[in-house]
Amino acid sequence: MRLSLPFVISSAILPGVASAGWREECNFGGNAQFNIIHAKPYLSTLCPSSTGRQICTMLDLSYCIMNSLGHLTATINTSGHFERSCENCHLTGRNNTVLSCSCRMFGKNAPWQDAEVDLEDLIENRDGRLGCWDSKPHTCPGFV
Repeated sequence: MRLSLPFVISSAILPGVASAGWREECNFGGNAQFNIIHAKPYLSTLCPSSTGRQICTMLDLSYCIMNSLGHLTATINTSGHFERSCENCHLTGRNNTVLSCSCRMFGKNAPWQDAEVDLEDLIENRDGRLGCWDSKPHTCPGFV
């Protein structure tokens, strides 16, 4: 059986993160949002801290995801910068956890194809802040 590179990467990396559970802890009623802020792709939502306080948190998804030949896949210990070769990204799915984009398959003039990744498999709640791999979670600007 021949496996594609995105499948091999996802299978090798995701088992340790698959129990992330941020959707159940943070994404109340599908309130997560995807936005491009200062040319960076952010996921934002409210998450409870260990004290029970709700924190508005933002995560730069370029640290979590890359475009691999037109497929959105996990990236680790590097900046994936999928936003440089993908466009029209938005959250979909029953619980608003699937990131869907149109991504270039390869190279600058390559054709576009639909791609998606379930963020539930990549992201976790770190005491009220969203995170993946070695990313630095942030609170939302101006949120008290």
